[in-house]
Amino acid sequence: MGAGRWGNPLLLLAALVLVLGRHQQWPGFQDSESPKNVNATLAFLLENYNNNSNDSYLFGVDRLLRSQVQDERETGKKPPVAAAVEQVQSKDWASHIPGGDQGALGILQQLTTGVEYLITVKLSRTKCKRNSTKKRSCPIQTKKNLKKSFICDFLVYTLPWMNHYQLWNNSCLDE
Repeated sequence: MGAGRWGNPLLLLAALVLVLGRHQQWPGFQDSESPKNVNATLAFLLENYNNNSNDSYLFGVDRLLRSQVQDERETGKKPPVAAAVEQVQSKDWASHIPGGDQGALGILQQLTTGVEYLITVKLSRTKCKRNSTKKRSCPIQTKKNLKKSFICDFLVYTLPWMNHYQLWNNSCLDE
């Protein structure tokens, strides 16, 4: 049949593209260096995922595959809140705020310029039922007939110092 020793070359190519695609860095993002912020963001994502899931079991983070943070210097793109603050600063009414655009709005911009995280995780079904009271320490499901996992990409905008998180995009594929 011509496939020979390597099997189907098209399948081999597809597997290679899939593996390499998972390890490449997205343009405008750099590796995240703040484990505390990443952990808080993961907790938000997990709660969001479980709240929107119809599964009778909770899901947990089995493995963090990638965590990157938006680098504005590379893209020149500002988060929506920062862009809105700049727009407010350019308006006439900014002069009515004590200290003008260097006063309250300058502080507001420092407080509201958030962080965009691109996070790729393996989510797996846990042994905890949805109505379980011990949601914090749920081990990953080991029974073969109940095992279920997804590889998910999440794009999150966060102001971690204000405990504000906003899910901008997510996609999950069966593992």
